[in-house]
Parts: sequence; C-alpha cells; structure tokens
Amino acid sequence: MSQVHIRHSLTGTILHSVEVDQPRQLFPVDLRGANLMNVDLSGASLPDANLEGAILLGCKLREADLRRANLKGADLRYTDLTQTDFTDANLEAVETYPCNFSKRTKLQGARIDVPSELEIARKEIAEVNRWKDFRRVNP
Repeated sequence: MSQVHIRHSLTGTILHSVEVDQPRQLFPVDLRGANLMNVDLSGASLPDANLEGAILLGCKLREADLRRANLKGADLRYTDLTQTDFTDANLEAVETYPCNFSKRTKLQGARIDVPSELEIARKEIAEVNRWKDFRRVNP
C-alpha cells in the first residue's frame, strides 16, 4: 500500500503517515475520505489539500496551514482549530459543532454554509479583531 506523509509547516518533520488504497499525487495532498480521527496535526502543512469527506473527528489542527484546502463534507467535530489558517478554503457542508476557535483562526475568503457554526465563528472573530483594532487606534 502507498503512504502519504503529512509534514510540519516549519520543520518539515513527518507528523503522521496515512496508508492509502492506491498511489495518489503528492502535491497537493489527496486524502479524500481518509480517517484521521484523533490525530495530532499541529502545525501541519496542507495547503491546497483535498480532504473532501475526511473524518477529522477530535483531530488537533492547531496552527495548521489549510489555505485553499477542500474540506467539503468533512467531519471536524471536537477539533482544535486554534490559529488554523483556512483562508480561501472550501468548508461547505462541514460538521464542526463543537470546536475550539481562537481570534487568530483565519477564515477570510473561505466558502462556508450560511447557517453553520463556522459562519458564526467567522463573525465573532471579525468582531473581536475589529474591537482590537479600534482600541489600538483609540487608547
């Protein structure tokens, strides 16, 4: 069986190896439907990754780089999304309740379903950052 390695964005060390049923292209990472339940992917480098329908239940994605990633239909319940970069990612039909977010979680330009936990989080993060900028200008 083939293996796909998920690497740390700064050090390049292998965080996790996933066995896949057939050879897949190396970049962008193609992990459609993969089971990554409870895996620690803190700081993982997964830009442009295809994680459509992946099971990331309880996964630790703290400070992970998921820019432009396709997470359509993925299960992100109970994940740690603190400081995760989802800029321009596809987050349609993603299950996220409950999740951990922080004001540094980046959701700019991400495609998100309107009645979802991620849309509420995006609005809350934008509001917190707006007040932070306001206090900086008006001490």
